[in-house]
Amino acid sequence: MLLLFSIATFAQTPQTRSSMNKYEQQWKQVEGFDKQDLPKSATKVVNDILQKAIAEKNTPQVIKSLIYKNKYKIAIDQNESTQIFAELDSLMQNTNVVEQSILHSMLAELYLDYYDNNSWMIRQRTDITGFVPEDIKEWSKNIFQDKALFHLSKSVENYTYLTAESTKSYKDIIDLGNDSQRLCPTLYCFLLNRAIDLSSRITLENERGTAFQKALQAKNIQIKDLAVQTPDFLKFDFSGDDNLSTLNYFRKLLQVQGSGINEALMLTEIKRNQYLSNRSETYRNNYSADFLFTLYKKNEAHDYSVEIIDAITNLEPYNIYSYYRGTNEKNADNLDKIYELLKTGIDKYPNYRRIDILKNKLFELQRPFAELTGPAIYHPGNKNKKFKLYYKNIKSATIKVTDKKTGALVETKNISLSPQKTYTYEDEEFTLDMNKIGEYRITASYDGKKSSDPPIDFTISELAHFARVSGDDQYEFYVVDRLTGTPVQDAVITIYSTNWNNKNAVRLSSIKTDSRGLAVFNSKDIFTQKNNKRYVYRISKGNDIQSENKDFPYHYNYNSNPSYGQDYISILTDRSIYRPGQTVYFKVISMKQVDKNTSRLNPNQYYKISLYNVNNQLVSEQSMRTNDFGSLAGEFVLPQGGLTGQYRIAVENSSQYFSVEEYKRPTFQITFDKLDKTYAFGDEVKITGHAESFSGVKLQGATVEYNIVKSSFLRWMMTSPETVDNGIVTTKDDGSFEIVFTIPQNDSRRGWFNTIFNFHVQASVTDLNGETQSGDYNFAVGDVSMILSINLPEQVDKNSDNKIRVTATNLSGEPVTANGTYTIYSVLPNDSIKDKISTGNFSTDSELNLMNEIRRLPSAKYLLVLESKDDKGRDVTSRNYFV
Repeated sequence: MLLLFSIATFAQTPQTRSSMNKYEQQWKQVEGFDKQDLPKSATKVVNDILQKAIAEKNTPQVIKSLIYKNKYKIAIDQNESTQIFAELDSLMQNTNVVEQSILHSMLAELYLDYYDNNSWMIRQRTDITGFVPEDIKEWSKNIFQDKALFHLSKSVENYTYLTAESTKSYKDIIDLGNDSQRLCPTLYCFLLNRAIDLSSRITLENERGTAFQKALQAKNIQIKDLAVQTPDFLKFDFSGDDNLSTLNYFRKLLQVQGSGINEALMLTEIKRNQYLSNRSETYRNNYSADFLFTLYKKNEAHDYSVEIIDAITNLEPYNIYSYYRGTNEKNADNLDKIYELLKTGIDKYPNYRRIDILKNKLFELQRPFAELTGPAIYHPGNKNKKFKLYYKNIKSATIKVTDKKTGALVETKNISLSPQKTYTYEDEEFTLDMNKIGEYRITASYDGKKSSDPPIDFTISELAHFARVSGDDQYEFYVVDRLTGTPVQDAVITIYSTNWNNKNAVRLSSIKTDSRGLAVFNSKDIFTQKNNKRYVYRISKGNDIQSENKDFPYHYNYNSNPSYGQDYISILTDRSIYRPGQTVYFKVISMKQVDKNTSRLNPNQYYKISLYNVNNQLVSEQSMRTNDFGSLAGEFVLPQGGLTGQYRIAVENSSQYFSVEEYKRPTFQITFDKLDKTYAFGDEVKITGHAESFSGVKLQGATVEYNIVKSSFLRWMMTSPETVDNGIVTTKDDGSFEIVFTIPQNDSRRGWFNTIFNFHVQASVTDLNGETQSGDYNFAVGDVSMILSINLPEQVDKNSDNKIRVTATNLSGEPVTANGTYTIYSVLPNDSIKDKISTGNFSTDSELNLMNEIRRLPSAKYLLVLESKDDKGRDVTSRNYFV
């Protein structure tokens, strides 16, 4: 753990070490030992400085000495990382209020650094409340955060003293930088900036989105309300909630800067906007850009507005790196805005000290770019081999094709390009008229300069193949003509062993395909259990040789001799949840794997059975022996008043987990009525719930607290959950309650998939006796209201009699009726569409007669596309590849 207290918040570039006065010579000695990696020698000099500083009451030098002393102590012994806390606490008792403020800020950072360095272990601990253990190594996450927040609050509470003190007075421990004295000259400003940075580490570490949103809503603040300029932002009250501590420090800093230099205020506003963008996806997508554009208009008369342009062009819609191959109309419009912003900034403020940040971005925006793409394999029967060149700011390309084996030049093609703009990505298709079977390499030059990108390799071959596992130690290979799908007889599959970097291949065996294009390979006598061996194959027929090594399907490092004789242990408990003090009854069953097909019970074996708590600490342990049937049974009594959370019983390498919680049997339950219609973004939704006892008594006048969280519906588009509404209602005489809220407008900028979000409604009901029970309900909202699916497997057996059906469901998973069209496409090796094969109609009310059509197709890979419309006439599409 190394404390860095020498970075001034507004420093744009590092500054050389400040003068050490009479201590300078000794610190140079320390620096020399540090460079030589001699921590013990450095520690001796640091101790001398510390003693002198204490004697002379030079607090900055004392603080600096303690920091370095701690640094070298850790370098000598990693476990010695906690003494600095006691030393700084002790020093605080003998310093003035200004020095105490600095020490409070340092202690906050120390606690957070200690937590970060040990978070993998601390996160496993249950939160400790009510007391703080003396040993810091026993603290839980909440204690570290509480300590840090306490010290941050103390660090900025002495406004009068801190605003009167210059950072120059503490230049021995604060790197003043180039701009801090102009933009942030007082200790109060400096410590507030540190409080913002350090508290944001806490708020971002905690549950992202929901806790922050709840804290805002408790103060009747919506996220959009924060996208305001300084005067309106200062009207908010963020005090009293740790989740809003960072915003509270921003408010205090802006309050001070409001009457000072505009540049300092502007930089703080940029920083605040970035913080809110990190905390809320809604803010980031809907309000961040508008906030910065408003800030720019307010400051465009000043050259420091270059910083705002830089911030705008860091946002996703205007970030130059977001538009790789960006060719659609919306992307092009944003690129135009980026270009104009950068050009305006460079032309308008040429003498600004940091104008290079815009020049560098403009250079990157216009940096020439080229990338060749195309299928890896072509059939010689396809006359023209199509390739695509993606490019930017390039006027000519020269393509050279060589034979990979001989290196001979086969073809040269010169392409003239006409880029519309210097900063937009465009594409150009070209063809190569080649039909000779072989392996080839493409190299390219652009605007007369040879490309530094790797060459593009492609093959011209008639052969396509599929491989699968067909049984134990058995593989099937099917070779067909790549264009017609006709089976290829006498194609050779050659098997090699190689190492993992694909070198030193050794030929092991080869087989040939029969008249059906089929070859069967048995690996039992060939594959061995040697370490670092990889088994691959290659396909060839005559001079049509595919030299690329292909891995066997599903098997990489094949192991035909599993480790027999190993014990396999199952652990069972009588329940999955217990209260502290209850008895856990367990049973253990032990079996031994004798051979591939045989296992037997493991009688008369001694085992150690261990009980661990939520912090993985051993609670109890006992040794027992299995009976004649390979099982044993016993019990553990959970400690009364012990930790709650997830416990486990462990036997050798096996564990069974269960929960220990303080609970009592519920007397009532919460249920929800199903929504009977599909909703869209912006609609008002009314969700009806019911609270009643298990005996049927309705709960009247009970308090209902609800919270609604939005999250991604699609697993591959996961975003942070975000609270969109919460509140309090009361149950009616019939025990029912209503939650009414408006679904937020769609703020997603993704355009490649349908946008669908899940809304999770959680309601907690408290009865007159103080008992609280919770219930939840989920529903989905999207830009379409229907999802199409089909029971077509990825690998289709032509002899199968399986019935194929298209099904449609609404976003709640309920079946709906749909009609539409289907289209079957043949595809290239890179899964891009080659040709349309057939099309037809489907209805979810009847079977889709596809099998007869599929049986007539040559064996190959295809794409089935389903198209329909939902109940509001919006296009719904489903894509399914099959072989």
